[in-house]
Amino acid sequence: MPRSWCVKDTMARRSPCAALLDIALECARASDADPATLVRAARDFAGKNAEFSTEVALLALSGLLNGAGYDPDPATVRAAYDHLMVGAARTGTEAWAREQVAKLARQAASTCSNRASFGA
Repeated sequence: MPRSWCVKDTMARRSPCAALLDIALECARASDADPATLVRAARDFAGKNAEFSTEVALLALSGLLNGAGYDPDPATVRAAYDHLMVGAARTGTEAWAREQVAKLARQAASTCSNRASFGA
């Protein structure tokens, strides 16, 4: 099947590949998906499905801020953020994306502070 077939998606009828992307999102939310893999998915789908790219990038960022992944580096965090914001710009959800990033940052700061006080 040609690859472009998966990208076609209209308001009236969703393609089978759009349904597969929904399943991929469910799996990413329900498991400990590697954030680096999610960042690559966000990058790969940025031009094909901005909504999917945005959601996957947010899941990657969440995982990275919560300690998931093997030896994450700042470049991976930056890439997740960049893909999130590019997707949000394409879908008109920039304010929502910034709110989600702020929420993740507050949660990460709270977790760090709880760990610090627990160890004290």
